[in-house]
Amino acid sequence: MVQLVTPSETPVRGIVVADANDCVSVYGSHLLHSALDAAGVAWRWAVASAVPPHRLRSNEVSALPTHVRKIVPRVAVADPDRLATAELVIGFTELRWPVVDHVRALHCPAPALALPDFIDDGEALATRPLNFAALSDAAMRHALARPGASATRSSANVSDDDFWTDLADVCARFAALLQRVND
Repeated sequence: MVQLVTPSETPVRGIVVADANDCVSVYGSHLLHSALDAAGVAWRWAVASAVPPHRLRSNEVSALPTHVRKIVPRVAVADPDRLATAELVIGFTELRWPVVDHVRALHCPAPALALPDFIDDGEALATRPLNFAALSDAAMRHALARPGASATRSSANVSDDDFWTDLADVCARFAALLQRVND
């Protein structure tokens, strides 16, 4: 007998994007959600930005490449409930540590990591059947082994096209990895 599972019966896992750069938090959340949607798994993963779009300053946005500025970021904002139930807290350039500290104060054990630094380790897991517990465990081990690894990207130039191309690639690779999670 085959049992169909509807999206409402499938647990939704939360990802909070808490990047040290406001623009990267907002636009990175949008890109990650778009990548998850393109991979067909957006209904299983809720992406929320730790930074509300209205907090972006016009001079920050005007420094972005034209094709990025044209994106109208549609992102959920990480409210206290999303922070307390997050499964992952990620950054792209550097983590926004006050948000990570707040998540920890809510007794949420979500791994906090720089996604570009983790993606290679994460993809190495895909050589075997992958469940969320194994992915979460690998993310936790990665975060513990490299607590300051995200600092190397903190000087990333968000006005550079290559930065956003690389970020979109990381999002697509992570979405492909999450497609392989079977649980």
